[in-house]
Amino acid sequence: MIVPFHLLEYCIRKDLNFKAKRTMGVINPIKLILTNVSDDFELKLKAPYFPMIKDSIEKGGYYEISLKKEIWVEKDDVRKEDHPKFFGFAPNKIVGLKYAGIVKVEEMIIDKETGEVKEIHA
Repeated sequence: MIVPFHLLEYCIRKDLNFKAKRTMGVINPIKLILTNVSDDFELKLKAPYFPMIKDSIEKGGYYEISLKKEIWVEKDDVRKEDHPKFFGFAPNKIVGLKYAGIVKVEEMIIDKETGEVKEIHA
């Protein structure tokens, strides 16, 4: 009997959801500046290691996220032009920050030489 790869992958993911701790990281960063908070703003947030488990913070533990005036977001989540099926950062777009709330993009600072976004104000 041959097991289809997608079925094997599904079973492994289902099993790992309850065994492998989840955390977040930014590989290719772009700075996001929260414009409506003070320079010394800091908010400690709890993010669950096992988000698929009900009451996961109490049952499975958590790690702390520090929300400050300046944070880093993934470059792949940023576009200079919006698209209806794009859910990342784009001009005037409202975007959710996982475990931290929502922000509205007010301005994007573009590098004049490369034409790429180098900073977001929200």
